[in-house]
Amino acid sequence: MCDPRTGWTCAGSCAVDAGTTPFACGDRTCVSGDVCVDFASKDGGAQSGPYLCLPSPGACAGNYSCACEMKALEAAGTCKPLSCDQTSGNVIVHCASL
Repeated sequence: MCDPRTGWTCAGSCAVDAGTTPFACGDRTCVSGDVCVDFASKDGGAQSGPYLCLPSPGACAGNYSCACEMKALEAAGTCKPLSCDQTSGNVIVHCASL
C-alpha cells in the first residue's frame, strides 16, 4: 500500500495508486478505485452528465490508468472515450456517448 505521508513511496507492495477517496464526479461521489465517467452534451459541448461511478474492470487490475480504463470502457460498449484525466490518482474518463 502506498503511504501519502512518506511522499507516495511504497510502504509495501503497490503497483498502482488508486487515487483518493472519496472524489467528486459531477453530481456523484466516487470511491477509491472507481472510474468516473462523464458524457458530453448532445450538441457536442462541455461535459454535462450523466455522471457514473463505475468499479475499475478486472482487465485493469494492477493497471489503474487512463489508457487501460479508456480501452476497457470502449471494449465493453459503455461509451466512446474522448479523453481522460488522472488528477490525484483518480481516473476520470470523458465520453462522447453511451
